[in-house]
Amino acid sequence: MKLFGTTISTYGINEIDFIPSIVKLCINEVEKRGMQTVGIYRKSGNVIKTRNLVNSFDRGEIPDISEEGEYPDIAVITSTLKQYFRDLPDALIPERFFNSIKEIIDIDDESEQINKMKELVEKLPKTNYETLKFLCNHLNKVDANSDINLMTSKNLGVVFGPTLIGESEKKSGNNMISTVSRVRAIDLLIRFSKEIFKFVPEKEKNHIGLDLLNDVKKSLNTKQTNIDEDEMDIHERNIDNYKKNSTSFSTIPQL
Repeated sequence: MKLFGTTISTYGINEIDFIPSIVKLCINEVEKRGMQTVGIYRKSGNVIKTRNLVNSFDRGEIPDISEEGEYPDIAVITSTLKQYFRDLPDALIPERFFNSIKEIIDIDDESEQINKMKELVEKLPKTNYETLKFLCNHLNKVDANSDINLMTSKNLGVVFGPTLIGESEKKSGNNMISTVSRVRAIDLLIRFSKEIFKFVPEKEKNHIGLDLLNDVKKSLNTKQTNIDEDEMDIHERNIDNYKKNSTSFSTIPQL
């Protein structure tokens, strides 16, 4: 089964943190070497290189996207990530939420906007919520470097708004208003990601992996499932990977 063009829950549900691996891999690489790149996410990567990387992910491979690998141009990484979200059969924020989002954006009071947006995103499916939270937290860091990379939350909203928020073209009464609403919504989600989404305190993160591992072991014992040491090692490695993904994205200071 291909990765691109498949519902996000198909792959996200298999991840211990509900975030598809491709999203974590690409964002991790951007945070390593692309945060101060001028026009990050706005500039497109080489079409052929991007297609090759997409095909690699589609084949189920874990490509080397480090600067020393086949894809040194960070724009190829960001283009691949944008392509992934663009190809989702249903947007990360599905079409059925669009009218509610538009109503929120039309509210004059920003504090009320934040509260209403928080209520709305909590209605998203688990995989959508966790992926959106992860992405918006990352884009908040990109915005923190906008003095150098020139990508403010508004500019990022222009890039991601039409991709992340779904709306049926047949239902669009005014495409300009629709686009503006989606841009402003993503801008809001980026600027106030810490207020809108629920984040696990840093000191509690190390306990999560152990709790999940204990749950796995308890479940296996309850079901009286025979499991050898190699299989348990796989579970433990998954927990370790989760803990690494949760803690490897250090906060970039405001410039």
